Amino acid sequence: MTLGPFSVRDKRSSPGAVVEASPTPFVLDGKLYDMADNGNMQTFQVHVQADGQKRSIVSEIASALARRRLWSGPRTPRQP
Repeated sequence: MTLGPFSVRDKRSSPGAVVEASPTPFVLDGKLYDMADNGNMQTFQVHVQADGQKRSIVSEIASALARRRLWSGPRTPRQP
C-alpha cells in the first residue's frame, strides 16, 4: 500500500473511503476521508497480485466498508 499526501480538496461531511480499480495494471486507487480541518482527504494505492481480479477485490472492499457505514463512493455497493 502506498499513501499519498493529505489534501483539503474533495472534502466530505463524514469519515469514509472510496476504492476503485485503477487503469494502471495491478493497482487499486483509493481515497480516505476524515473531518480534520488541515487536510481532509488522503489518497492511497493498493498493489494486487491478480490484475484480472481487481474489480472483484474492489467490490469486496466496498461491501465491507458499506457494512460499517464507511463507504463514500458514488453509489452503494452490493450487500452480501
